[in-house]
Amino acid sequence: MLCFRQYIALVVTSAIVVSLSSCATPVNHQSPTPTASAGNREASTPSPSTQTLNTVDTQATSTPSKKNTATVTIYHADNRCETLVPEKVTLPIANQVEAAVGKVLAQEDTADLRVAGYRISINSTTGVAIVDLRISPDSKLKLTSLSNCQQFALFGSLQKSLTSNPAWKIKDVRFTQQGKELFF
Repeated sequence: MLCFRQYIALVVTSAIVVSLSSCATPVNHQSPTPTASAGNREASTPSPSTQTLNTVDTQATSTPSKKNTATVTIYHADNRCETLVPEKVTLPIANQVEAAVGKVLAQEDTADLRVAGYRISINSTTGVAIVDLRISPDSKLKLTSLSNCQQFALFGSLQKSLTSNPAWKIKDVRFTQQGKELFF
C-alpha cells in the first residue's frame, strides 16, 4: 500500500507542476524589429538641406490602411550571395524610407548580428543618405567583422533599396555606426 501512495503522490505532484508551467509566459524567440530608441539618438541640428528621418516600429506600420500606403521595391541577397533579389512591399506613405530600411534590416537580423536601431538622414541637395546603425551590445558579430557575403547582404541590400526608388531621390548611401563612418 505504501508504494501505491507514493505513486499517487508522484502523479498528483507531476500534474500540479505541469498545470503551473502552462501558466508561464511563453518565451518569444523572434528577433526584435530594429528600431531607434530615443536613448541612443544623439542630439544634433541638421542643416537646412538635410532631412532627418526618424525610424519607426515596423510592427506598428505593418497593417496601415490601403489609401495611406505605397508599394515599393526593397532588395535582399539571394541564397548564394551573388545578386540582389527585388521584393515588392507595401509601406506607409508617410514614412516609406524608414519603413523600407526597417524591412531590409529585419531580413538581415540574425542570431549573430543584432541591429538594435538606426537613424537615417538624407541631404536633399546632394541626394546622399546616411544610415547610422546601432548594433546590440549582445551581438556576436560587429559590423567590422562581417564576411563578404554578410556585407553584401546588409549594405548592398540597403543601398540598392534606397537608390532604386526614384521618388526618394537618393543617389548614394553612406553607412555609419553611432556617427563614425564605416568603410568597406
